[in-house]
Amino acid sequence: MLRSFRASLPLILVIMTVGSDAQDYWGVNYSPSYVCALKGSTVQISCKVKYHYRNLRRVFWTKYTDKEPPDLCSDPDKTGRVQCVRADRDTSRITLTAVTEADKHIYYCRFTTDAEGEKLMGTSGVQLDVTDLQVETQRIVVVGNSVTLSCKSSCSLPEETTFIWYRNTKRLTGETLNNQLHLQSVSRSDAGEYKCAARGNEHLKSPPVYVRVESVDGWLDWGVNYSPSYVCALKGSTVKISCTSTYSDDYKLTPAFWTKTTKTDGEPPDLCSDPDKAGRVQCVRDKDTSSITLTAVTEADKHIYYCRCTDTLNKRWTVRPGVRLYIADLQVETQQTAEEGDSVTLSCKSSCSLPEETTFIWYRNTERLTGETLNNQLHLQSVRRSDAGEYRCAARGKTGERLNSTYFYLNVHYPPKSVSVSVSGSAVIVSGDSVTLSCSSDLNPPAVNFTWLKEEASVGSGRIFSISNISSDHSGEYKCRARNRHGEKYSDPVTLNVLYPPRNVSAFINGSAVIVSGDSVTLSCSSDSNPPAEISWLKGETSVGSGGIFSISNISSDHSGEYKCRARNEHGEKNSDPVILNVMYPPRNVSVFLNGSAVIVSGDSVTLSCSSDSNPPAEISFYKDETSVGSGEIYRITNIKSEASGNYSCSAKNKHGSQKSAAVTVNVMYPPRNVSVFINGSAVIVSGDSVTLSCSSDSNPPAVKYIWFKETQGSAVGSGQSFSALDSGRYYCEAENKYGSQRSESVSVTEGVQRSALLTLTGVVAGCGGLIIIIIIIIIVKKNRRDGKAEDTRQNQQNLISRSAEMASTNDSPVYSLVSANQSEDLYAKVNFKAKKAKRSSRAEAGDVEDLQYASVHFFKNKDMKTEEHQKMEMQRPSDANRCEDVIYSSVK
Repeated sequence: MLRSFRASLPLILVIMTVGSDAQDYWGVNYSPSYVCALKGSTVQISCKVKYHYRNLRRVFWTKYTDKEPPDLCSDPDKTGRVQCVRADRDTSRITLTAVTEADKHIYYCRFTTDAEGEKLMGTSGVQLDVTDLQVETQRIVVVGNSVTLSCKSSCSLPEETTFIWYRNTKRLTGETLNNQLHLQSVSRSDAGEYKCAARGNEHLKSPPVYVRVESVDGWLDWGVNYSPSYVCALKGSTVKISCTSTYSDDYKLTPAFWTKTTKTDGEPPDLCSDPDKAGRVQCVRDKDTSSITLTAVTEADKHIYYCRCTDTLNKRWTVRPGVRLYIADLQVETQQTAEEGDSVTLSCKSSCSLPEETTFIWYRNTERLTGETLNNQLHLQSVRRSDAGEYRCAARGKTGERLNSTYFYLNVHYPPKSVSVSVSGSAVIVSGDSVTLSCSSDLNPPAVNFTWLKEEASVGSGRIFSISNISSDHSGEYKCRARNRHGEKYSDPVTLNVLYPPRNVSAFINGSAVIVSGDSVTLSCSSDSNPPAEISWLKGETSVGSGGIFSISNISSDHSGEYKCRARNEHGEKNSDPVILNVMYPPRNVSVFLNGSAVIVSGDSVTLSCSSDSNPPAEISFYKDETSVGSGEIYRITNIKSEASGNYSCSAKNKHGSQKSAAVTVNVMYPPRNVSVFINGSAVIVSGDSVTLSCSSDSNPPAVKYIWFKETQGSAVGSGQSFSALDSGRYYCEAENKYGSQRSESVSVTEGVQRSALLTLTGVVAGCGGLIIIIIIIIIVKKNRRDGKAEDTRQNQQNLISRSAEMASTNDSPVYSLVSANQSEDLYAKVNFKAKKAKRSSRAEAGDVEDLQYASVHFFKNKDMKTEEHQKMEMQRPSDANRCEDVIYSSVK
């Protein structure tokens, strides 16, 4: 038990309780909340900060509640005597060694957090009282009597405390649990200075008390009597002490001056002539008595004062026991904390006994509350927060001076009042800014917690509520709620109006999703912005309108395209995603054109392209004249033939309509073909006459060059489309244009008979030829009507008639006619004239010769014709093997 006491006594004595600001979410717990320590001991107190929503930056200790109190831990006057330690994140300790009366105070734990400007303090604090051990006893004892000395302290000492007693410098006892020293039947040797100490703190001895032992009559034979022998004076008061010498007839002491030391080596200093005490110390000597008066005493005046005397032999003596002077403060005692509405009593006390006639005056801060009263108490009924403050009392001393107590702070607790919110920074809040809301309130103790609400929903806590990178979602009304253990209160709301550039900008089409030319269309734009945005419309990058609604009446394909709206306010702008107006319309601007060279030669490949403007895209069909020949945007003809010549057009059609293009003409160029020789008149040359030969060909462009050859000669015999043969033989012609040339089959020219016989034969042949031509025409007309090619047929008929007429004068010359019924089918007529020998009749005998002529007509389809026959169309009689059932014979007379 003693060992435990030794460990704890140097730190804290007597009252050890735990104090707290009683806060649920933040606050300060003190341990202990009150300390009564012996002078010279070591005291340690700690605080634990509870703060859940911030990080502590700094914790320090102070003795003041000012706005910017000094930090005790960095006080240069306390270097080496004060040590501060941050035990952990939330706990801080302060240790004071060798405490003195000057250390008596309330100690507060103050801290700052990472919230800008937030400085908090646990307002209950820790009260530290510092006192001495004191010896209480009667100061003068008669020889033979008993006396009891008690070792006491204004601090309550633990029950297990043991004590040690000293007289002068000699230890009288061992350790004892009894704090009293009993002296039975005292003698003069028992006189002296008595001190006590607590075990383990022997260095903290009580101030000495001098016990004087007198004779029965109360006087020594010689010596010095001090009056009084002990003085407990209030700081600032005036103290007067005196000494009177006693002597016998043969020995006398005479007081000389006052001193504070008993040293024997040399003369001790005379207090009455000390220049440092000039004006504050006054000494007076009257016969055998000397007195010293000290005014405005301070802690520095606390000492034992001795009277220095001269004896009969002129020897100087410092006479014990002297006068002990103890200096004490007036102190205000009361409960440290009161709640609003409580009754509070403050007492003005001192460790020194005050005279009964002492009067008191009370002050709060600098205001005088009372007049002079004999009552040392001040009663406050139903305290209010305005009663909080620093209280002190003053006592009127014996000499009339006013002695002031130290200050005592009365802390009045009350629920939150006047809760308000302030917004830091600019009044205009733009998205991306940082905003800080501060909650302030009038309450004591400080709020257990501050709660932040946005439209009744909790969004944060703490006195400071910060929003970094604020957005429009933070707009709204905010208020804070302050709460302590006495109640809670809400602030009035403040509105955060966050301005921000347009966002969520979108454009959309009202009405049907299918838009046809001629319809009316409305586009709408929506956006989220503060302040509201101005809306403009763009087609591509071209502005076409403004306002939240954009209307187009009687829409056309020109309105097709991407539309977007642009929202703009003073903080920025943003475009919507584009919407596409897809206007449907029937085909228009339909056109067909030839790809490649403008000159088309047989055998080439030709591509026709059709273009149209329509929505949706049209289906394309190609036509030659009025006949459909293909579909798709491209129509190709490979290895083109002359039969492909004609007028081509295309038709474009979608569900909204159709349109046909203008025609383009395909004109196929080809070299001469079907080159043939026609004999004008008779092929028989009569002496002195000539036969006219004509050369015909099919070509595009028409042949520009005709050359005549006779088989028996190696070189040309003439040129031009007509040639006059002067002698008999086999002749042919060659036709040529820029794309090539072709020669005809040979025809024979023979020497003739008499002209009269020739004319007769010519007439017969002509008659037979005419009949054959009529038959051929009838057949061709029927064929052409079936194929729908009337105009081409008439032209071929005319050519055939012309050629047949020319051939009618020859006796054994074939006639050909090419009739093209359609592109895929050609019909040929082959006419052969055959002469048979006529039987003599009675008419022949009469001199009339009648020749019977036969005409055979053969029809061939092009698929039955060989390529060589198609190109040359040889003029010869068909053999019996080539005859078929479609041979028509006609007799011509």
